Amino acid sequence: MAFFHVATDIDQLRELDKWIRKMLYDHIYNEFRLRIDRSQLKKLLKKSGLKSLVNEKYQVRGSKTQPCLCDIRKQNQDIWIYASGLYQGKSFETLVQKRPFTIPYVDENGLQISVGKRQYKLKKDVLQQLWERLIKGERILRADLEKVGIRNTSHIVALLAELPGISITYPPITLIYKEKPPADFLVTKKI
Repeated sequence: MAFFHVATDIDQLRELDKWIRKMLYDHIYNEFRLRIDRSQLKKLLKKSGLKSLVNEKYQVRGSKTQPCLCDIRKQNQDIWIYASGLYQGKSFETLVQKRPFTIPYVDENGLQISVGKRQYKLKKDVLQQLWERLIKGERILRADLEKVGIRNTSHIVALLAELPGISITYPPITLIYKEKPPADFLVTKKI
């Protein structure tokens, strides 16, 4: 898959796709004396899991991974830089009741939570402040968030649970930051 990060010429990938199909048509004819049309070949390729290279390229380009703790540290603990990659256009579930919700968009001010036909705006400062409390060692209980007047707490804790280093315990729903130390063999020891 690393190839798709450096391949820039889509026409070249299309030509490779055509070449692969031609080789498959020729192989099927030479081995089985069968001529198959494009729709039959598509079904065979789909069944075998072979996608076109162009589609693979676009799928790899669109994929995002979760940031690691070192990336967040480099950005001075600013998690909002990664918010669109983590949340935008994705579906989530609340932690206990497993109720689905989606995040249609993320912008510089916050994100939109969509639950059925209802829409809620969550300001970026709320998530950022909660993250900062967690990395300072605080435990955050969902019930405590409700007591201070924060709405949609079940959605907020589900979104925070997507961040690296966050552990969840329940009942009651509690968020805990646990930074995993590096393995012993990676740490230089003083003699």
